[in-house]
Amino acid sequence: MSELFLFSKSQIYREIIEALGKWKILECRDLYKTIDMKISYETLKRRVRFLEQQGLLESKFSNNCLKYVYLTDLGIRYTSQDQTFSPKEEEISHDIICSKVVQEFLKFSNVVEAKMYHQISTAYINPDAELIIQKENSYKMALEIELTQKSQKRIKNKFEKYSDHKDFDYCVFITNKKRIIETYSRYLREMNKSFQENFFFILCDNLLDKKPVLDSIQCFHLEEVVSLNKIFGEKIEVVPKGVAARSQNLKDQKTQYF
Repeated sequence: MSELFLFSKSQIYREIIEALGKWKILECRDLYKTIDMKISYETLKRRVRFLEQQGLLESKFSNNCLKYVYLTDLGIRYTSQDQTFSPKEEEISHDIICSKVVQEFLKFSNVVEAKMYHQISTAYINPDAELIIQKENSYKMALEIELTQKSQKRIKNKFEKYSDHKDFDYCVFITNKKRIIETYSRYLREMNKSFQENFFFILCDNLLDKKPVLDSIQCFHLEEVVSLNKIFGEKIEVVPKGVAARSQNLKDQKTQYF
């Protein structure tokens, strides 16, 4: 009986592969926090090395030698996650940032679920991620990570697509450059006023840090600074495993935006 067959029968291996199928790419410590099993971190690292040896995972060292792991094309065959595929080399750095930012958003009480771009089934527009915001009603928010400034034509076309797209109620652009927010806000002002309220801009100075934190960032809506908590809820210091647990006792918060 091959080791590859044995791993398919082990819950820890399945947990690792399912987590990476959902999050695309994770630093080993973040993977450990995601796994819903009582094992040591050293045990997890041994299981990760075994999956690498079997060709199901690959890794990349980045951000002060932190180890990030992701599924290979072979590993993807063993995940139940839909629309998943292994990241391209030129996209890994972007995927690392996106994965970390989305996990940070899940620490806020109003964010009850999230999807990375490979799980979003739409051919019309391709956000980096999707957040589900739960208030009196449920809202879908597209997430765009902007590390470099795009052309006016490209961004205005994106604004129009989001405004026409019925699957998303709002879109938030996140960048570490104030110049990008100022430029994109100007583009938005030049367009139809009827859909300007659908867009938010977030300035996160530590976006490229190994642990981006969303506590002390600036959020802009219609060119006014707004509180992140009024949109995404309160920060949960200890995040329970599972999205249901995150918001179980936090349903009575209000927001003026949704």
